[in-house]
Amino acid sequence: MGLFKRTPDPAQVSAKSNAATAPLSAHQQQLLQLNVDFLKLLVVGCQHGAESSTVTRNQLSLPTVQAVTLAACSDDALRAMSACGFSLFTFNFHQADTWERLANNASQQTSVQKYSSESSEAATPASSVEAAYAGFAECALFFAWHMAQEQLTNDARVMLGMREETAAVLAPLELWQCRQIAQRNYQMLTPRWPHNPYFWVDLLRYGDKREEQHFKFSRLMGTQLIAKDLEPSALFRVSPPEKS
Repeated sequence: MGLFKRTPDPAQVSAKSNAATAPLSAHQQQLLQLNVDFLKLLVVGCQHGAESSTVTRNQLSLPTVQAVTLAACSDDALRAMSACGFSLFTFNFHQADTWERLANNASQQTSVQKYSSESSEAATPASSVEAAYAGFAECALFFAWHMAQEQLTNDARVMLGMREETAAVLAPLELWQCRQIAQRNYQMLTPRWPHNPYFWVDLLRYGDKREEQHFKFSRLMGTQLIAKDLEPSALFRVSPPEKS
């Protein structure tokens, strides 16, 4: 199968159709809600971009046409798109060397300093949008840390595009270190594959028109892009269950 094939294999769709009605696990439910919240954050970021820093406007955005389409989506549409089975945001969990550097740079602090709002050395958010951006990054990292702690390696690969090496870096971190890293590096979190010519186009077309075929296209493309981010050999290990 070509890495960027967009036509779903009927046999694969049929084989996975029974999984579509299975109840979501706790982690899948949490990921779905994170996706919903992230899409809403993208909408707010686009609507109030002038209040945010240039870096935030650049990082927390989609191309204009797609941003306009997203802003017009109902809450039901946002939830439907969010049920794709993988995160619609990326914190570069496929870059293990980045996370090793961040973990090594986490400051050693006293018990009081760990939880002080002034101890993170992070820039004070310039607006409510940036504060929400930083808060979301904390939640996303706590979710990833929890999966690493639980040694849910395959789930982390599928849901977050996380390498095993990254999970090994995250698992030993203390909660305050996760908070500190997120506060210092929240602008590293961005939409996934914003410039891919197909992914967001198909996903938003599904949200706008509820054309099921475009949801299948976007999920297939996302699965293949996760595999590409991780390694070519991961292609057949990161396929989320099809939704009907």
